[in-house]
Amino acid sequence: MNRFIPTAAFELRHAAPERTLWTLTDTHFRTVPAWGFGDATAAVRPDQSVIAAPASESTRIESSETRSSNTSQNLDELDLLRTPVVRLFSVRAVWLVLLTLFGMLTSTAVAAQTEMLEHVILLAAFIAPIVDMGGNAGSQSATLVIRALSTGTLQLCGRDLARVLGRELLVSGALGAVVALLEGLLAWVTKDAAPGVLCVVALSMFVCTAAGGVIGALLPFVAKRCGLDPATLSSPLITSVMDLLGVFIYFGLAYLFLADVLFG
Repeated sequence: MNRFIPTAAFELRHAAPERTLWTLTDTHFRTVPAWGFGDATAAVRPDQSVIAAPASESTRIESSETRSSNTSQNLDELDLLRTPVVRLFSVRAVWLVLLTLFGMLTSTAVAAQTEMLEHVILLAAFIAPIVDMGGNAGSQSATLVIRALSTGTLQLCGRDLARVLGRELLVSGALGAVVALLEGLLAWVTKDAAPGVLCVVALSMFVCTAAGGVIGALLPFVAKRCGLDPATLSSPLITSVMDLLGVFIYFGLAYLFLADVLFG
C-alpha cells in the first residue's frame, strides 16, 4: 500500500484568467512505498519526479538528532537566569585566570622598556589611552558581530566572515584616523609634546584602533567555531590581546621615530 498526502502544483502565475483551479491541478502523481522510502526513491528515474513521499525512519531520526544538536548548542551558551551559578562562576573564572596570566605578559613587556621611558618620560603618559582604545574598538565590533550571530543575520561561514572583516577594516581604519588626529592634537595642546612623540602617539592610536576593530570582529567567529560562548570570551580576550599588542606597537614605533633621542 502506498501512503502519501496528495499535493497539487498550480501554475497560477502563467494561467489564463478564464481557467478554473481544477484545470490547473497536476494529478499525475508518482508515489513511493512508506516502508521502502530510500530504495524506492533511488529507483525513480531523474525524469520522473516524486510529488509526494512519506518521511522515512532515517529522515525522522536525522531530524531528531539535528534538533538535539541545536538544543545542546544552545545549552552551551550561558544564560544569566537559567544557567546554574556554579557553572557561571567556573566558566568565567577559568577565563579570568588565564587572562590575568596574559596580563602579566603585558606588564613584563612594559617593564622591559624602562630605559626608553627614562629618556622620554612623556611616553608613559600615553600608554593607557592607546592600549585602551584598541580594546574599546575591539569590544564595539565584537558586540555587533555577537548580536548578528545570535539573531541569525550572520552565519558561521567563510563568506560572512570575509564580508565582516572587509567592512570592519574600512570602518576601523576610518575610526583610527579620527581618534589618531584627536589624540595627536590633544598631546600637542596639553602636553606640548615634541614632533617625534606626536608621530608615535598618533600612529600608535591609528594602528591599535584599526587592529582592535578587526580582531574584535574575528574573535566571535573563532569562539563560535570552537564551541565557546562568544559573549563570555570575546570582550575580555580582545582587551587582553590589545593590551599586549598595543604595547608592542607603541614601543616599536617609539624605537623607530625616537632612535636619535634613545641612542644618540
